[in-house]
Amino acid sequence: MLESTQHITMNNTYNRNNPRDLLSLYDQQVKLGKEVKLREIDFIKLTEYLNEEFGLKDALEAVESGIQKYRFSSRLYTRKAELLIDKGDRDLAFDALDRAEIFGQSFVKTDILRAKAHLSKEETTEAEAILHELRFAYHLSPVQLSEVYFTEALVHKKLKSYDLMYECLKQAVQENAFNEAALQELYLTAYLANQQEDSILLHEAVLDENPYSHTAWFNLAQAHFSLGDYENALDAFEYSFIANERFEPAYKEYIEVCFLTKSYDKALLAMEEALEVLGDYDEELLLKAGQCHEYLGDTAKAKIYYYRALELNNWMDEIYFHIGECYCKEEDYFSSIHFYKQAINIDGLREDYQLSLAQAYKKLGRYQKALPHYQKATELGPELCESWITYAEFLMNLDGDEEALEVIEEAEFCTCGPELDYCKAAILFKLGRRKQALDTMADALRDGFHLQERFFDWLPDYREDKDVKGILRYFRAELEF
Repeated sequence: MLESTQHITMNNTYNRNNPRDLLSLYDQQVKLGKEVKLREIDFIKLTEYLNEEFGLKDALEAVESGIQKYRFSSRLYTRKAELLIDKGDRDLAFDALDRAEIFGQSFVKTDILRAKAHLSKEETTEAEAILHELRFAYHLSPVQLSEVYFTEALVHKKLKSYDLMYECLKQAVQENAFNEAALQELYLTAYLANQQEDSILLHEAVLDENPYSHTAWFNLAQAHFSLGDYENALDAFEYSFIANERFEPAYKEYIEVCFLTKSYDKALLAMEEALEVLGDYDEELLLKAGQCHEYLGDTAKAKIYYYRALELNNWMDEIYFHIGECYCKEEDYFSSIHFYKQAINIDGLREDYQLSLAQAYKKLGRYQKALPHYQKATELGPELCESWITYAEFLMNLDGDEEALEVIEEAEFCTCGPELDYCKAAILFKLGRRKQALDTMADALRDGFHLQERFFDWLPDYREDKDVKGILRYFRAELEF
């Protein structure tokens, strides 16, 4: 705190809208005993900053200092009550609210805070009674009514009545489209109440009145996303971070949807903007930027981002893994093995890490080193067909067809799928068990005709096999019929 004080003293200037400057003035007044005038609003801004940065204790000390200076301030007593409610000190909050009312604070404001004080002690019945009286016994302005509905929503949140909570939040933003606290609660509540379609209509109406609300755009995007409408979700996420360029969640969700739709060029543009605005101190954004370049084929650029991310967090296993992936794509398998091992040292329970390490060892011809990692991958992800198939392929390439068949038969106890059947059929053909192979291939074609190329990856010569051609003709005709 004193460092900022010295800065103010040396420059003999300050900005009351800057909370750090207000903190410096507060230090001068309270800590150093100098008379520096702070306005009521300055004390309120200061408590908000102190509460966020240092905690309730410092914020309460500051509001007490303000009350000593402005003994009849309804605003400062109201602010004190808000802090005491956050602390869970209901009775002292009631005392502060009584004083706030004596000095002129609106009874609507104090009654809403009394309801919140009851909520801090799980006293939902008492809170509901206060809010019910406010809503039906008085003529409230739209802004006041919005706040009452919002507080009612918090009651239903305590009771886990998410349908009622959603309805109250809906009423709150219909009365006041600028009720930020209600908007912030709406996204998750709409999901819990399964009201995503209604949420889209609601937020479109809110945005007609409040078009620059980044929260409303964010909520709209989440509703579209939950319904599988990725195009409109991307548009709304983009409007969200355009409305507030420092709103980090919108960038991150936009990028996630881009990854889901494999729109890596779009993701890169958003990441470049996010890194410029927010700073390149976020290892998750740097990791995503690296992944975009990796998936677009530029492994050299990808590694630049990965190494920058590693400087910020050298315990993030995904970074090591993706550096390993880049080296593997560059056919530098010794380096890839080093980074795969680093990832596994941090998180040894990821089957994809084990599988990639096994594949790198295989590329170097170190089959005995590869074998236990194939096995480990199937142990960690027994439900994943691809781990079993990759393990079986490894054995087939070493002419271990019987062992490969055992692997696939073991897999059938854990998972299923046409890819598994195609692999089993290929192994059975190699072992000369033609009838069993054709029966298995029939199962595969029945469940996944469109995946038949998997079979020919293993046995390309069988494209001309008369029995295989015959069974393909049969199932093609079945599908056409």
